[in-house]
Amino acid sequence: MRKLFYHYKESFSDKGFIFSLVLNLIFLCLAFVVNYYTNYFATIRASRSVTDLILDNINTYNVDWFYIWGAFFLVGIMAYSMVTNPKYLIFSLKTISLFIIVRSLFTILTHIGQPLNQLAVDTNLTYGSSFFFSNDLFFSGHAGLPFLMALIFWQNKFYKYLYLSLSVFLAIIVLLGHYHYSIDVFAAYFITYGIYKISTRFFLSKNMFQKLGDRFSIGN
Repeated sequence: MRKLFYHYKESFSDKGFIFSLVLNLIFLCLAFVVNYYTNYFATIRASRSVTDLILDNINTYNVDWFYIWGAFFLVGIMAYSMVTNPKYLIFSLKTISLFIIVRSLFTILTHIGQPLNQLAVDTNLTYGSSFFFSNDLFFSGHAGLPFLMALIFWQNKFYKYLYLSLSVFLAIIVLLGHYHYSIDVFAAYFITYGIYKISTRFFLSKNMFQKLGDRFSIGN
């Protein structure tokens, strides 16, 4: 903790770090705004449900608790892992924002209705859950976001395997609850990997904190 405190003390004495942190937090907030309105657009224009090879052959299970709280647990782990590992912070914020923006654009392209036999999400389980869980089907954020974090933290074995485990677990949950079509889940891994590669190409190589040392950038 003392070393972490020293890192942040030194970081916040640098105007470049403060500027980049604030800028990327604004970028993240804008991404959430875009996500909110695209979700609304996709929800009001949703059409009928379609058949699905996997969902048509499995029962629907009440996994609301895991679906909702699993997402919030993921967000908590993400925040903790980024704050306690300063070298990942700036790059992670940029990549997560890009992930949200790309996913938001995908959700407004095709307006397929919710899968058949889906149980209604109990939004009373937690306040604000209706903000996150609407008709934003393609692609699955529950599967894609933890996989993205695993790619970012690939050099850290603990977080890599933790995020990969969360990704597989949440992917199973959304299928069991019929919250996503199978294509939403399986495509998430390919699209997420593409987002990560784009981010490393445009953000990592131009990271303004490379001049301050490896502790502000992802190691090669």
